[in-house]
Amino acid sequence: MEEAHRGNVGQAERARWEQPRGGSPSGRLFGRYRLVKDLGSGGMAQVFLASMDGPAGFEKQVVVKRILPEFAGNPSFAEMFITEARVAAMMSHPNIVQVFEFAREGDGFFLAMEYVPGATLGRLVGASRARGELLGARLAVEVGIGLARALAYAHSLSGRDGTPLKIVHRDVSPENVLVSRDGAVKLTDFGVAKSEMTITATQAGVVKGKWSYMSPEQVTLRPLDGRSDQFSLAAVLWELLTGCRLFGGKTAAERVVSVLHTELLPPSGLVPGIPPQLDRILLKALDRDPAARFAGCAELAEALEQLRAAEGWTSGAEHLAAAVSRYFPKESSPSGAALVPGSNASGLEDLVGTDVFFVLSELSGARGSRHLSPVLPAGTGPERRRSSIAATRRAEQENRANWMLLSAGFSGLIASVIHWLSLGYGP
Repeated sequence: MEEAHRGNVGQAERARWEQPRGGSPSGRLFGRYRLVKDLGSGGMAQVFLASMDGPAGFEKQVVVKRILPEFAGNPSFAEMFITEARVAAMMSHPNIVQVFEFAREGDGFFLAMEYVPGATLGRLVGASRARGELLGARLAVEVGIGLARALAYAHSLSGRDGTPLKIVHRDVSPENVLVSRDGAVKLTDFGVAKSEMTITATQAGVVKGKWSYMSPEQVTLRPLDGRSDQFSLAAVLWELLTGCRLFGGKTAAERVVSVLHTELLPPSGLVPGIPPQLDRILLKALDRDPAARFAGCAELAEALEQLRAAEGWTSGAEHLAAAVSRYFPKESSPSGAALVPGSNASGLEDLVGTDVFFVLSELSGARGSRHLSPVLPAGTGPERRRSSIAATRRAEQENRANWMLLSAGFSGLIASVIHWLSLGYGP
């Protein structure tokens, strides 16, 4: 009887949020927020444009981000959400998306966040690449300065008692960087951040982040500090300059091996005209030995600022704003993922790699060895959530969540064996 009651509550909570295809939540109240528009959903979260209304016509637009009902009762997903809230609440920086409120409504938690009209850096790079264009060194430097400042601030934070929080973002990637319509650069999504405030320590053998932007120490499960984020930032800037992902590959195995062994070429080797000093800065930040990188992101920001001054460039905010307007005109702006913090809020499939179960088989197969990966049931591959969720679809998503958590548990072991095999050992 109790289980049936819980199921009815869950169905009621889903019914409160879900809309028919093409529907709108406009006008619904959620806590003290009035929902305006469904901006999209990812693997575990749904995002709404909302308004916080007050007397005398007061109105402030915010983003409401909440865990999908089918995942609300999963402790691991809830923990990631709570970590994001706890870490973000400590921060107040112009280059970090601000969190206004963390609360519970119904069966789950939600965040009220700063609304940033604009585009993710990933969408911006993709739009320019689709036209056969590059954003250029000046804009890359501007983005780099903003992100390096944000990370330097996060890395230096201390708690109320003065104890360093030792925050490491662990997921610096184009999808977690927002560029507003006025040219502001903002880092978002501290959901997988490591810090002294994390509720529970990351399980041994669990890798969090996106394979193509992880540092070598991150994919091989070595201790992390802010220099790991520095490496990830440099990989993002390399991609911004060249239009190509530095550490590519069709599978997680190929991407991990690329992080560990791809020859690190200066961006000017692909795109002539990039200042040599910028080449040197990025290659230093991309050194596979953390000790050879900049001492911290503050030092990286200073190096980029010196480069900007040497080139005679003023602040590039207006050029970033122009790029957003050019590639995403207001009248044709997508209403979903590109515009708001966390709207690409992905599930664990993005955090540990969609091919994580097949990493060993891909790598050992390339070496002519036996397949080492476990056999998975059909239908466990991650899929994006559709706007219309039928009962059978909900069951599929719940099963998928279980498989994603299982993959997270195996991911660290896989990364370690990959590193061992890539060094030439094994069968």
